[in-house]
Amino acid sequence: MKRLFTVALAFFACTYVFAQSNFRDRHMAYKGFADIGLGSAFCDGDNNTSFNLTTSHGIQINPYFFVGAGIGVNVSSSSVTDGATVIAPIFGQVRANILNKSISPYVDFKGGGSVGDFKGGYVEPSIGVSMPVTNKFAIDFAFVYTMYTHKEDFNWGWSYDLTERSTLHSIGFKFGFEF
Repeated sequence: MKRLFTVALAFFACTYVFAQSNFRDRHMAYKGFADIGLGSAFCDGDNNTSFNLTTSHGIQINPYFFVGAGIGVNVSSSSVTDGATVIAPIFGQVRANILNKSISPYVDFKGGGSVGDFKGGYVEPSIGVSMPVTNKFAIDFAFVYTMYTHKEDFNWGWSYDLTERSTLHSIGFKFGFEF
């Protein structure tokens, strides 16, 4: 019984190590990401909780670089809109794995625009760690900074117009999946 258990354990250990080594060896292949995040949002002197979901899809160029595009949704409470702020970013993404190892730190940058309560720009740099679970699936943990810009023009029909500008900043953590 001990021998059978030892053989089974060795088999699963070898399978796990083999699966991890192949994860980053994909070249010019489809890759997708799904992330869920929680952060602290700052807007006009107000501090609130921010919750977001994003998904992006693209091409893994080599073991180090990914290029793609995605969409997401961010919900936070804000004094700017007197309630929940719902923002939908639409972005391009560039990601660089630092190492071609089974567990690799990475640097990620998302940038584009947003629609919803904040219509304007969207920027999200992050740093994190990617850990493969199988040869086609990994989990990610990241520290994230997010910035949304918003500009709204008011025309009162008089000789001048009023422009209101707001910026929403968020600092938080994300948990994600690579597939």
